[in-house]
Formats: sequence, C-alpha cells, structure tokens
Amino acid sequence: MELAFTRTAGRTITFAEISETCRLPESEVEFLLMRALSLKLISGTIDGVDRCITITRVQPRVLGRWAEPTRGRARLNTSSPKIRI
Repeated sequence: MELAFTRTAGRTITFAEISETCRLPESEVEFLLMRALSLKLISGTIDGVDRCITITRVQPRVLGRWAEPTRGRARLNTSSPKIRI
C-alpha cells in the first residue's frame, strides 16, 4: 500500500515490484492483491495479462512501518489477561 503513495507517475504497480517489496514469490502476489481487495484495504483493478494492478484507493486507517508495533500488544495484555502473545 505504501508503494501506491510513493509513486509519482501513477498508481500502476507491477507484480515484480510488489514481489520485491513484500519479499514474496511473484506467484503469490496476485493472491495477496485479491485478499487486500476483498478486505477493502485497497480498491483497484488487477490486470492478469500484464501482471500489474492499478490502485484507485487505499484504506486510510492502514498503518505503515512507522506504527509502534507493541502498542496494540500492550493493550491486549491489559484488557484480557487470558490471551498470551
């Protein structure tokens, strides 16, 4: 999703770029994109022939790398002591 914001020349991203950024095999990128579309994290169209996606919208509540990873974990531990993380 951050790839869509870093692009200046449009929001068309190839599967190879997504594969490199996410460190996934290129064969799994389409599944990742379909999952993100079904969860409404992103909106766009997948071009399976050219192996690219055109992203039209990114869900604004999705956090990036800068989010503190332990914030949610601490909240879980205090609200429900039965859950072990």
